[in-house]
Amino acid sequence: MKQFLTFFIFLFLIQFSSAQSKTVTGLVVDDQNIPLIGVNVIEIGTNNGVVTNFDGEYSIVVNSPSSVLSFSYLGFQTIEIPVEQQNTIKVTLTKNTSALDEVVVVGYGTRKVSDLTGAVGSISSNRLENKPNANVIQALQGAVPGVNITQNGGGAEQGNNSILIRGRNSITAGNGPLIVLDGVPYSGNLSDINTQDVKSMTVLKDASSTAIYGSRGANGVIIIETKKGQVGKVRISYSGYYGVQELTNLPELYDGPGFAAFKDARLAAEGLDPENRLTPSELEVLNAGEAVDWLDLTTRTGKRQDHNIAISGGSDRTKYYVSLGYHDAEGVTLNDGFTRYSLRVNVNFDITDNIKFGTATQLSRIDRSGNNPNFGSQRNGAFRMNPLTTAFDENGDPTVYPWPEDIFVWNPLAPTLEVNDDFNNKVFTNNYLQFSFPFLEGLSYKINTGIEYDQRDIGEYEGRNTGSGFETNGSARIDFRKDENYLIENILSYTKEFGDHSFDFTGLYSTQVIENYRSVTEASGFVSDALTYYQMDNSTSGAVNDTDFEKTQLISQMARLNYGYLDRYLLTATVRRDGYSGFGADKKYGVFPSLALGWIISDEAFFKSGPVNYTKLRASYGVNGNQAVGPYDNLATLTTRPWVIGSATAPGFFVDRLANSELGWEQTSTLNVGLDFGFLENRFQLSADAYIARTKDLLLNRLVPSVNGVNRVIENIGEVENRGLELVAQGFIINGDKFTWNFKGNVAWNKNEIVSLFGDKQDDVANQWFIGQPIRVNYDYAFDGIWQEGDNIENSAQPDAQPGYIRVLDVANDLDDEGNPILAIDPANDRIIQGQRDPKVVYGLENTLNYGNLSLYVFLQGVGGVTKSNPYKDVAVGGDVRNNWIAQEFWTPENPINTYYSIDPEANDFDVDFYEDASFLRVRDITLSYKFDNKLFGNSALNGLQLYSTIRNLATFTKYGALDPEFNDQFDTPLQQEFIFGLKFNVL
Repeated sequence: MKQFLTFFIFLFLIQFSSAQSKTVTGLVVDDQNIPLIGVNVIEIGTNNGVVTNFDGEYSIVVNSPSSVLSFSYLGFQTIEIPVEQQNTIKVTLTKNTSALDEVVVVGYGTRKVSDLTGAVGSISSNRLENKPNANVIQALQGAVPGVNITQNGGGAEQGNNSILIRGRNSITAGNGPLIVLDGVPYSGNLSDINTQDVKSMTVLKDASSTAIYGSRGANGVIIIETKKGQVGKVRISYSGYYGVQELTNLPELYDGPGFAAFKDARLAAEGLDPENRLTPSELEVLNAGEAVDWLDLTTRTGKRQDHNIAISGGSDRTKYYVSLGYHDAEGVTLNDGFTRYSLRVNVNFDITDNIKFGTATQLSRIDRSGNNPNFGSQRNGAFRMNPLTTAFDENGDPTVYPWPEDIFVWNPLAPTLEVNDDFNNKVFTNNYLQFSFPFLEGLSYKINTGIEYDQRDIGEYEGRNTGSGFETNGSARIDFRKDENYLIENILSYTKEFGDHSFDFTGLYSTQVIENYRSVTEASGFVSDALTYYQMDNSTSGAVNDTDFEKTQLISQMARLNYGYLDRYLLTATVRRDGYSGFGADKKYGVFPSLALGWIISDEAFFKSGPVNYTKLRASYGVNGNQAVGPYDNLATLTTRPWVIGSATAPGFFVDRLANSELGWEQTSTLNVGLDFGFLENRFQLSADAYIARTKDLLLNRLVPSVNGVNRVIENIGEVENRGLELVAQGFIINGDKFTWNFKGNVAWNKNEIVSLFGDKQDDVANQWFIGQPIRVNYDYAFDGIWQEGDNIENSAQPDAQPGYIRVLDVANDLDDEGNPILAIDPANDRIIQGQRDPKVVYGLENTLNYGNLSLYVFLQGVGGVTKSNPYKDVAVGGDVRNNWIAQEFWTPENPINTYYSIDPEANDFDVDFYEDASFLRVRDITLSYKFDNKLFGNSALNGLQLYSTIRNLATFTKYGALDPEFNDQFDTPLQQEFIFGLKFNVL
């Protein structure tokens, strides 16, 4: 029905008539009257556009005389010309002093790239247009230097992502950036945002650019701006796609006979009699040839579709953008679904010449209902489930206990039988009222408000057809969550130019309140499963309720001054004072200053323009804060501990954490130096940034003597440093009449290091924190091969080993007091650091090739210098071999390999992990699109029709041998490969 309705709307819109289209022709030249080849001529507000030919000529069919044409060309100023009654328009473009006149959002305002003094990155329109991103943050992956976005698993929602900007600043506090949506800090799921509504994304990285957000800028800021209306007649646009998803890189598990042989050999090594190695039910399944492929049974071909209809337009007084969005995904695992309905209303209204009002509001309803099968669980997950079990009973229903001899193993399909209703209703709105003061030109006051209301209702019921429900006579759970976020900002702005000087001042006073409420009710023991979770009062066990509430408040004052002299010497000075309710009484407020300078060297008289025609030097230094700890972490906390009085149970409590009235801000000081270059009239551009960021007063849990029963307190101790270099290059490799080839590449290096911990120059081995090393390292015994027959085992550090056992690297090679070797592996001295878990290098490369109306977009992304353990090489699956495993060969006397140890259960007594290089290069997106000429549709209202096809995650190049080098959990839902087909068009 959904596909039918979409097709019907498409046919209806094609037939919608408009008889005022006309053809406009003309010539585009430079200021010396030389024709310009490849100038973009676009009808504003549509996808309708052409480029000038070898003679600088163009011809375009516009929708009506009220249309406005935009003429843009790299290295020249963009101009807009109303068509009106003109049939022929000649245009003269003048060269830019720089080609960096793109306007980016930088927080409480916008700036031209040429005026920036800090480190700011933005993504190209190619990463937003025609890209089927389920989660808006995916558009940033690999597209901005210094931004490392990791996808930690597959699935319908694709929301399991982590974001790091310029490395990890904090050890235990939050490292995620601040997200600002339409001027308001956003705390919800990024998958709640309709990606088709997003106009631009900007990343603020250094202290100068992030200082305007002070308290939460230490980890960077990502600013998301949604689309706004433009002056012109009403425009209706549609964009949509449909795609299928297939699993990639699934491991090869043992089939039934293979698992039987593996289990037989394993238990034989333990000395178990042959008749006891397989249970009766396993033998029955094996002999009947009915082994279960649990991975195949719990997965499917996924599907995803997205539809968005937008209406926009405006007059000199009012501009509007209204959209309806629908996104529906069925993941690659059974019953994994994600559906989003969204309505966005963005309106800007000039009430008078001096009073303006605006709103940017999104209403959304998210449906996450349904539980997918257990996938990675060690006991009941499809990855590790015994194939010699029974998935379905004689009635075709999933078995409760697929392995009769082992009732602790439940059917991986059981979650698909559970009732799971999960609905999320969300309101996010930004509203402002701005006053300009006519008595002083350039002075304005703006009151900006933001409201984020998020309510999530989850109802779950596990019936008697599942293992847990069978054992409890039904189990019910109701989870109610309500999150509220309120913001009020008072913003005073003053802009003034006189002579060669320009000033832009912004002052701010704001307050933000965040409240989180959660109530969970659980019960079990019901007469019937019929009423699911609507029968809490009928529970034989009695319903148990747990309620949590948190409230956080921030108060901020900020002042920022942008100054320019001769448009050549630039200065940005910012100071922000923030107060956070979660800190100690004497430490609630922090002051965060920054200063940045810019010098456009190419504007100096001494600069001799050659191949390099634009050069700018930038430098900044500043301090940012981080308050990413719980709102009550400065207080002493109690833990419940019931105690018995006679035959009755009474509530009891004990202190488990000390209070700290001195708990305050983490502070990150950053020095950034940058250079920007333009080559060949800015046909190519290069930017380089080098930075040093040091975070002190870390928010760390410190262990204290437990003589009073308390062993921890959160304190401001320790320092971390990040050093890095970022490069980004872009330009036109070919810029011909019909064929163009544009590229944008970036690479960033980061060195993360713990400078100090507790002030005693000692490492924290228990937490694997080492001074002089990155925060996240692999600290473990090192694999040193396999002991072979003939090796001198008895005189080694593992005298009890046998051929086929893992040989642990004897790092310490200790000697006793008499100089004799100590033949023992010592956990205190024989573990070593084996690489880091955060990448040292992150990079991305975009290529866009256009030939006429045909376009090809290829995007590559990768990381380097990251090391992860490969759990697939660990065959220690338990002494009784209850779980399936990766099909692989093992060491035997006849097969004395040096990679996999023997099947003996004691062969890896030291639990050695296998660490591998997890660097990778991934072909993220390949998109082929075609834009139809509007003249094909005559006087029809249809215009800007574009068809495209995208392949996502086509291939991954890596040496890593487990499921996916990007994932943290190698038994999670695998990454899916997608094949997507989409279209977009406008009417009117």
